[in-house]
Amino acid sequence: MKYLRIIGITLLALAVFMPASTQAQLSNYERQIVAATLVLEAAGEGTQGMQAVLNVIFNRANHRTHRIVGVVAKYGAFSSLNSVTKNQSPDYSPILRRAQRDQAYPTAYRLVKTLEREGLYDLTEGSDYFYSVHGERPSWASDMEFVKKIGDHRFYRSK
Repeated sequence: MKYLRIIGITLLALAVFMPASTQAQLSNYERQIVAATLVLEAAGEGTQGMQAVLNVIFNRANHRTHRIVGVVAKYGAFSSLNSVTKNQSPDYSPILRRAQRDQAYPTAYRLVKTLEREGLYDLTEGSDYFYSVHGERPSWASDMEFVKKIGDHRFYRSK
C-alpha cells in the first residue's frame, strides 16, 4: 500500500511538470480561438504582451494544454470574448475573422503552436489574472498578489 501511494504521488508530480509537448494537442480550430484571444486582448502589446496573456491562460489551465480553450471559453474570463462566450453554443467565427485580419495574428498563432510543441517561458511568473492599466482597477485585484507590469497590462497571482 505504501509503494502504491509513492507511485501515485510520483505520477501526479510527473503530470504537473509534464512538458506541453507531451500533452494532448489542440485542433486547428482550437488554436485559432486561443490565437484570436491573444490578438484581441494584447495585439497592441506585441509578441511579449501576447505571450504574457498566453502564459496567464496556461497558468489558469493548470499547465494542461488541452484545457486552454476551456479557459478562454469561460464567460467573463476575457472581455474581448464576452459577446461570444455568453451564449450556450458560442459561434467564434466573427471573432476569428476580426482577429485574423490583424497583422499580429500569425505571431499569436505561432505562440500557441510553440506552447504545444515545447512550452513557453512564463513571463508572468505564475500570474493567473491581468488587466489593462487604461481601465479601472478591477475589484478582484485587491485579493491578488501583484507580480509585474508588462506593457500596458498588470499581472497578478492568486494568493
